[in-house]
Amino acid sequence: YMALFELTTDEVFHEQTDIILHLFIRHFWDADAGILREYFSDNWGQPQSDEHRSIVEPGHMAEWVWLLRKYQRLTDADVDSGCEMIFSRCRELGLDEKTGFLWDRVTPDGTVSKKTRRLWPQTELLKAAIAQFASGNEDLLEFCADCLTSIHEQYLTGRVAGGWYDQFDAEGQSTKSLMPASSHYHLVLALHEARQSESLMTYMERHHSRA
Repeated sequence: YMALFELTTDEVFHEQTDIILHLFIRHFWDADAGILREYFSDNWGQPQSDEHRSIVEPGHMAEWVWLLRKYQRLTDADVDSGCEMIFSRCRELGLDEKTGFLWDRVTPDGTVSKKTRRLWPQTELLKAAIAQFASGNEDLLEFCADCLTSIHEQYLTGRVAGGWYDQFDAEGQSTKSLMPASSHYHLVLALHEARQSESLMTYMERHHSRA
């Protein structure tokens, strides 16, 4: 809807973005727990299952940072504090300090419940970092460059030309022989966002020439 509004300036698409933003604020984002809810019961209530209540996907938290920043660019809405909180919690809960990659799934207290790391959460982390950097968080430039370099070296190198490794386990071993089409959207958009950042491209040329 944001892309349609940006292209057409038709207010009907703007109205739809506002409806979804309202859902995010009221139901998706649990401010008390500092997490993004993944599952719901009827009428957007919390699910009955303990398992579903405990699922947090850091990649989706990163994706919402980028979505909110794009909404801000289109509407001038004040999302600064929300994005800071979500981005911080995303890394606090989901970032593996040893590898620098996001885990696929954690619990609300940060326990890793699925010790794998797909490609798409890493691309969403890159997008979120670029969006935060563009919004004035200049200290994130090196983090953006490291994300981009790590994706290139870990997921895009050594596979067939134009392909990628889609998931690794905790030991860094590839777990999938297939390349799901769903990952392609995340990858293309992340690389597009990176190329649109003149500061990031300049930094990469100076410090990360291999990427």
